Amino acid sequence: MLKMQNMISGLQLVDIKTGTVYKVDEMPTNNAAPKVISATEMVPEGEDREPAKIEIGETNVGSFRVPRGGWPTDTKIYNAIVADGILQIEGKDITMGAVVAKDVIKVFPGVVIFTANDTSVEGLEAVYAYTVVKDTMDKLGYMLAGRQVIEDSETRVVYGYSATKDVEVERDGKKVTKTIFDEAYIYVLTQDKVRELSLCDGDMEEDLEYDHENQFLGFDFDKVVIAQGDKYFYVPTIVTNSKTVVYDVYRISNEAEYDDAVEMPAPLTAVTQNNSNAKNLGLIFSGEGFVKIDDFVMKSDELKGYIYLAEAVRDRANYTSTYVLMDEEYNFKTIVRKSTKDRGDIVTIE
Repeated sequence: MLKMQNMISGLQLVDIKTGTVYKVDEMPTNNAAPKVISATEMVPEGEDREPAKIEIGETNVGSFRVPRGGWPTDTKIYNAIVADGILQIEGKDITMGAVVAKDVIKVFPGVVIFTANDTSVEGLEAVYAYTVVKDTMDKLGYMLAGRQVIEDSETRVVYGYSATKDVEVERDGKKVTKTIFDEAYIYVLTQDKVRELSLCDGDMEEDLEYDHENQFLGFDFDKVVIAQGDKYFYVPTIVTNSKTVVYDVYRISNEAEYDDAVEMPAPLTAVTQNNSNAKNLGLIFSGEGFVKIDDFVMKSDELKGYIYLAEAVRDRANYTSTYVLMDEEYNFKTIVRKSTKDRGDIVTIE
């Protein structure tokens, strides 16, 4: 049954007794639940007459219903908190029933996303969307507790979760504890769904009897690089004793999917599109003390911040390639790479 707190500008209402359709008039934006609101009749097509106007309050609001497609878009960003397991919107308690709220994790226009403890699976949190004007709750899915935010934008929140576990193995007749990779996920939260991607399905326990110098221990979500129109997420893997950094690349819109893997000599700081005349060179990778263009890696702290390729020219006759890099302030640096038979590449920065 409708309540006054459901009222919103543009809401269509059907008088249950007469079948007459009304639309709620413009309401003050600072009044979450007014005592009385006005509505104007939606005159059927072909009837040439003045629309009737009515007032709706607590005494008669229950005699109206919302027709299919009658809910307008609610653009308000509501103030929402959780207090003692109860969701509060604009300071008012929401009837929770059997749901015990834990935290508000995102507020979209008209929709509040919150978590609740789920007793069916240890470590999982249920995710609910509360649509304010409809006073309805929808369970969107589940996420593991302990996840961390990678990106929080107007339309989504991207989370990462990576965990290890300790297991006992036998070494020379003795039991020792070894840390191995357990599980990892990316979650994409929108106002209507939680989408989950498992990042590694391999069995990490199958070779516990061996000691590996380079052991995979998961993903470092603190150092993710987001690039290419915020669609590609470069997630560094954690590998012990590795001299390079391998990034798993995921394309993320409202869903996440694996795209590629790239290997870098040091941690990345930026990945930029190649908008120069040399389209064949692909993306430009910039990192701590290096720039990688195609298969060419130039190591120098002088190139910090020079993340855009402005021009690339190859002089085949003289075995020379020239790269012009640009920073955010339109400063330029030129890298000249000359190939020689007796001493390899000679690289200079101008």
